[in-house]
Amino acid sequence: MSYSGPKASFNVAAEQYDAARPSYPDALVERVVQRTGLGQGSEILEIGAGTGKASVLFAQRGYKMLCLEPGEVMGDIARRNLAQYPLAKVLTTTLEDWPLQPNEFDLAISAQAFHWVDPEIGFPKVAQALKPDGWLAFFWNLANDSEDELWAEIQSAYEKLTPEMTRRWSHKTLTQEVEEIEADMAAHAGLFKNRAIEQFSWSRTYAADEYIQLLGTYSDHIGLDQEPRQSVFAAIHEIITRGGGSVEKCYTCVLQMAQRR
Repeated sequence: MSYSGPKASFNVAAEQYDAARPSYPDALVERVVQRTGLGQGSEILEIGAGTGKASVLFAQRGYKMLCLEPGEVMGDIARRNLAQYPLAKVLTTTLEDWPLQPNEFDLAISAQAFHWVDPEIGFPKVAQALKPDGWLAFFWNLANDSEDELWAEIQSAYEKLTPEMTRRWSHKTLTQEVEEIEADMAAHAGLFKNRAIEQFSWSRTYAADEYIQLLGTYSDHIGLDQEPRQSVFAAIHEIITRGGGSVEKCYTCVLQMAQRR
């Protein structure tokens, strides 16, 4: 299956992605391990491993992992980050093109990635790859930013300087995004049981330079022409600097779990 367009853009900024993107809450990993009953010898399939941010959180517990990542540069960084975990292997492929290993895995995970997968291929293929009663755990760090004056100024900068990025200043609410995640899973209820959604709230403070580096890892920012990208980055940097030099970004990590029927 073609790996191009916005979903392939992260490969261009892979090192920056690895440096700037946040990880995931320890409480989420603990919840997945507790609910699935993972133990010594358990095998995990990861879909869209990126640079290995979520991979490491599971690999360090000693599980055997097969991490699928279609971006060659992203995959190379994931291999570097997983080098000390010999049971974790990174394969350069999409889930759609991966040669299915049926009834093989105790758990399938996907961090910040499954929305790039064709759901009509992805959900059935994950179900086939899992052992009977195996689990999936897909999760996303979703923005849950406050409505204070600083964030309002940043949204205004997007509206003024990059009107093509409508999503950045008229975005969906967290509730709407969670509802969409639930709906995608519900559409494949014949394949999975014990469906559940959980949320983990946390935050991270970014200095102005760090926040601009983070923005440079988002596909819609990468896709901007150089002039509007530089203009909006400069405006946001100035807003944060004038507002005290740092910004607290609030996240809600949404965890979707289900068990193969």
